[in-house]
Amino acid sequence: MKQQSLFLTLFFFLISMLAFGQDTETAEVVEKVEFKNISKGRTGFPEGQINSIAIDQNDTKWVATENGLVAFYADSTVRTFNRAGKYDSLIDKVSSIRFDDKGTIWLGTFSNDVVSVVNLDAYGEYIWHTEIPTFSNKSFYINAIDVDSKGGKWIATAEGGLWHIAANNKKTLYNQEYEPNIPSDKINAVTVDNDDVVWVGSSAGMFNIKNGKFRDAFDVTNSGYGYDNVLHIDLKPDGNLCVTALNRKGKQFLVCNQEMFQMSKRVTRSSSFRFNDVVVTPNESVWIAGNEGVIKFSKEAEPIFYDQDSGLVVSAVTALAYDINGDIWLGTSKEGLFKMQFKKIEVPKEAEIIAETEPVLAEVDLQDEKPEITLDTKIETKPIEIGKIEVPKIIFNKKEVKKGEAISLENIEFNIKSYSLNNAEGVQTLVNFMKENPKVRIEISGHTDKDPHPSHPSYARIAKQQMDLSRQRVETVYKYLVDRGIDPSRIEKKAYGGTKPLVKFNSAQNRRVEMKILDIE
Repeated sequence: MKQQSLFLTLFFFLISMLAFGQDTETAEVVEKVEFKNISKGRTGFPEGQINSIAIDQNDTKWVATENGLVAFYADSTVRTFNRAGKYDSLIDKVSSIRFDDKGTIWLGTFSNDVVSVVNLDAYGEYIWHTEIPTFSNKSFYINAIDVDSKGGKWIATAEGGLWHIAANNKKTLYNQEYEPNIPSDKINAVTVDNDDVVWVGSSAGMFNIKNGKFRDAFDVTNSGYGYDNVLHIDLKPDGNLCVTALNRKGKQFLVCNQEMFQMSKRVTRSSSFRFNDVVVTPNESVWIAGNEGVIKFSKEAEPIFYDQDSGLVVSAVTALAYDINGDIWLGTSKEGLFKMQFKKIEVPKEAEIIAETEPVLAEVDLQDEKPEITLDTKIETKPIEIGKIEVPKIIFNKKEVKKGEAISLENIEFNIKSYSLNNAEGVQTLVNFMKENPKVRIEISGHTDKDPHPSHPSYARIAKQQMDLSRQRVETVYKYLVDRGIDPSRIEKKAYGGTKPLVKFNSAQNRRVEMKILDIE
């Protein structure tokens, strides 16, 4: 049996060597990109800037322009809605567009100093509209629209705050006058996730709203709370957010799934590149539109900048969308609508010349048998009886806490970027717990917003600031406990800064004090 096995091995080895030595032509598969101007020379397609693109389930491209709404159908026919009868003035200028779950169309429009939200059916026929109230010295130009699962519309306005229009048409305004936690009334972007959490990008940071109430604020580039100018927000298929933002110094960042990318000449070949739109495709590629071209970010490769060197000759790309085939659609400032198609082609390679060599085979004595190894030593084991150890239960704030388990203390709030308490209810709860459990030793640890990515230009400075802040906050809690009679020997202090965030973006969930039980005497 062993002789037969060795013979077969040698036979297949010789065959493979002979095949390997032959000259064979191979081909390298490369991806080629083509840009097709869809609107050029097409009757009925208006000139002017394209502000937004949305593609429905029938693969119709709905294009919002400065001169009306355009439907570009799958059969390549075009319909323009800018002069469509009684309500023509409503859709003279369309700034944003979004579909709801029923397939109807929601538009943000601006015409004759009137800002409106217009609802059309899936065929573009008028259903309903409402005007957004305007006040003096404020621009209510609609930058973005999204629709929640209850049919509520969320409207991002240029300087008039965030508006909500419920299914019963009741309007609610979210701005600094009515909600002081909102960092700015200049709203650039709005997106609603699958849990109906409303994510809002403003000129002074990002915030979110849940069940109609302000929930949290975020500083996405870690440059300091409230300084980011968040321009665009889009959701990845796995639910993570991709955000484009400018920090205090005007540097541009893409923040996506906890990774941060700073725009640079290496990517864009132009220091004047500016964000105009962002979209995340199902394969999790992130596309950014800007002047002169678009940038593609993906996990597998370096960023790619498509501009005139790639065949895209435009002054600026202003809007992005992707269709059911995975093709990218580009709206431009004045050159019209483009389709970006990807084709895989084979490029022949020259045949490789490989030197043939005769295999050198070692002599094998087929009669050689390896001695059988046996183990005669016997190992005897005695059963070990393990007594049951009773661990005392520790209850904190009506919940059982195990030794070594870290829990976030509720109702402990600090002023922004400060270690002074503005809510000490949670610290007093800890005082009461320590007095009720005199044999317990604890560790209190301080945490801040997430540290920036190590590539951040100010990483070292920000990380140190956050470590110092967490240390000072722990000292505040420690002093509160000791001043109320808790033995200092029962408390250990730790500061972690932004090294152990609970969530990916900066959040109140990260800015916390934790308690861990070390010993129970």
